[in-house]
Amino acid sequence: MKILVIDDEQLAIDNLVSLLQSHAPESEIIASDDAGKAIDLFFSETPDVTYLDINMPRMSGIDLAKIFTGKSIIVFVTAYSEFAIEAFDLSAIDYLLKPIDEKRFAESFHRVKERIQKPTSETAQLKDVFDLVSKQLNSPTGDVIPVKEVGKIRIIEINNIDYLLGSGNYVEIYLQNGQMILHRETMQNMESRLNRQAFIRIHRSSIVRISAISELIASSRGDYTAKLKCGTKLPVSRQLKNQVLSFFS
Repeated sequence: MKILVIDDEQLAIDNLVSLLQSHAPESEIIASDDAGKAIDLFFSETPDVTYLDINMPRMSGIDLAKIFTGKSIIVFVTAYSEFAIEAFDLSAIDYLLKPIDEKRFAESFHRVKERIQKPTSETAQLKDVFDLVSKQLNSPTGDVIPVKEVGKIRIIEINNIDYLLGSGNYVEIYLQNGQMILHRETMQNMESRLNRQAFIRIHRSSIVRISAISELIASSRGDYTAKLKCGTKLPVSRQLKNQVLSFFS
């Protein structure tokens, strides 16, 4: 079992790691005290279980859970009780309050182990299905993107995508309904699968549906910003500015 602990307080990390080591000495435990860097760590390590603090700078545990849900078992560990409803809406398996009671932790960890053990055969079958679906759909001519989540394969219609933001080996996919889905794939691969008549790359880290752009706003320095119909504003890189402007001229 691989376990990821995310908390901005080192003492809280140490306490939780100590509990985990006593209940799961065979597990691999990794930790991060930076919510932003934790995203890269999550996708490089692909933990079975993720323990999340809630009140952290840059990104809250709730924000991270929205990205991680479906890809790892989520357990919140926090001093704040008022986020419990939202946490369980995100399919968290448990919500532990600090300071952590050892008996309560033992009960929670037993639940985690049961969740991991239960879908073992289903997970193996799902992986085979995902690999097959990916081969069929991950082509330049495909009109959907399969995204693997815990216990299911989610199919995203490319026609429902407004824009994409890339960072390293993962892409944030923003849908027309406002939902964001994090997908492990490079921007280069994603760009090759999108219809070039419908999408345009405006920056090294962003691709936008052309019909989603409402304005191109020029600054006094000659830089441009693409304003989308949803209200989002994205910078147009200087390297791609002429290409973007020529498309709309």
